[in-house]
Amino acid sequence: MATVDDDGYLRGPVGPTSNRRRRGKQVVQTKPGKGNVKQNESTKRAATTFGIASAFAAKVRTSLRELYFISDGKMINRLNKIMGLIIARHKKADTGKIELKSKAFKSLQYFEMNVNSPLRENLWIFPEIKLEDGNLNILLPEINVKEDLYFPVGGNSCTICIEIAIAALYHGLYRRPDDQSSIMFDVSRDAVTIPAQQWAIEVPAGCYCVTAMALHYYNNRRLKISLNSEQCSPAMICDFSIHEGKFAKTKSRSWISTPVYFNSKIKIQESPPEEDPES
Repeated sequence: MATVDDDGYLRGPVGPTSNRRRRGKQVVQTKPGKGNVKQNESTKRAATTFGIASAFAAKVRTSLRELYFISDGKMINRLNKIMGLIIARHKKADTGKIELKSKAFKSLQYFEMNVNSPLRENLWIFPEIKLEDGNLNILLPEINVKEDLYFPVGGNSCTICIEIAIAALYHGLYRRPDDQSSIMFDVSRDAVTIPAQQWAIEVPAGCYCVTAMALHYYNNRRLKISLNSEQCSPAMICDFSIHEGKFAKTKSRSWISTPVYFNSKIKIQESPPEEDPES
């Protein structure tokens, strides 16, 4: 029910219309809701694409929860925007199919989870990551602690976390995190160097894998006190790759079901053509 405010303006709904005041004028408009919002085919396709992208982006964020990072306030919107561009770019206008090449998600490489404290400004050594023949190989070069790793005021210990999330694109299955996919090691501020380290993890055909890294700072003199906050929580998606091929269904307990996955309209090109500059 509409009411009249002290200045004589009508506010609120009256039948199929909504009334409000804007810049000293009475504004009457059709109420949003079922039957009142008209969408053309282009608008519907855009809404569907956004829905797919935002749901998948949410799944990616959830899959990296073992990093325990603190994101900045706009991270979700930033990730949704990039994911929407990726999905739209690889969606065929005539069929609606989304054809994902092995490097379809490369624009998410080096995506900062917290722009208030970018990881690239806190760690100057980056892991070298390559998915080849179904194996994800990660090489972290030697770290010169004083030159390559930043410590905030009061911080004397840093835990470097690397998380590898693996899931099937089509079948609604997500690989349960384990010691292989969740890597952590501590670095003391007093250390001189941290030797180069290397890891390898199998990625089944028909799966995507997201590799991310986070830094957790502590004051560790008497009690271990976390120094991370929304202003200081470096975390980044370092790599996002696809192992092309057909996923072999499994009942192994190392895989758990997930409601978010691409449906049968989406296919992966098993033998992609020459790399598209826009891919």
